Amino acid sequence: PYIFLLIDWSEPYSDPLRKQYLPVASQMKPEHLFASFDSLYEEVDSPLSHLTHRYYDRALILLLNTCPHFCCYCNRSRKVGKSPQKPNDQELSKILHYIQDHSEIEDVVLSGGDIALSQPDLIQFIGKALLNIKHVRRVRLATKSLAVFPMKILSDDEWFDAISEIHKYGKERDKQVCIHTHFSSPNEISDWSLKASQKLFSEGIPVRNQAVFQHGVNHEIQTQTLLVKKLSYMNIQPYYLFLPDMVPGIENLRVSLQDGIEMEKALRGSTAGFNIPTIACDLP
Repeated sequence: PYIFLLIDWSEPYSDPLRKQYLPVASQMKPEHLFASFDSLYEEVDSPLSHLTHRYYDRALILLLNTCPHFCCYCNRSRKVGKSPQKPNDQELSKILHYIQDHSEIEDVVLSGGDIALSQPDLIQFIGKALLNIKHVRRVRLATKSLAVFPMKILSDDEWFDAISEIHKYGKERDKQVCIHTHFSSPNEISDWSLKASQKLFSEGIPVRNQAVFQHGVNHEIQTQTLLVKKLSYMNIQPYYLFLPDMVPGIENLRVSLQDGIEMEKALRGSTAGFNIPTIACDLP
């Protein structure tokens, strides 16, 4: 309901939020030749169930497969939205032992799905267990709730306290715990998301943004500049601007690599360098 209220229903076909969350058949295009539901080969790079180890010093733990709502361009759409799934105690134990045994892993992402829907006790347990592993230096908590469900941060005290507790636990050990969120359009920013970001900032929890570069949503320079500036006003660091992954059903949103290069050139100098997102393209 929250996102539906932000959509401009007087012009729904051109609205950037409608395009991200409510596809219409008339705007669909033929699939790309290399489209694949697992375009990043996460299944190949999964040594254990619910664990992806794609990059040398980073690992991804999938705590659940549900979200507050679902994005058209989701690179994990093969998993999300089905019957709720999460790792059981035995699987969690194997994951922690794997990370313990791989000293090259310094950075662990807790994602899914969206951890906004994870139980607070599970977040606390896995977060503290990871921070107790000597070679793990950073834990990222991946949630789009700031953009699509900010009331979670503002009203679910038990969940927020769990996030805050993990951050403090890491700080005591000279380790970083941060939130990675997901605004792709300035239209997603509301008074509620501003209040939620202020609450996180007051706790000293760093927040970074990973946007997806989409035609008709944020492909124009003015729109992207506005997004970057609005995020900086919320004390959210623009971190990445991802070209859409090669998943099916999103050719109407796809931009080219050249578009990404031109956008990076245009953004340089529009604001402070540390507020410029890195344009990223994950190849198949």
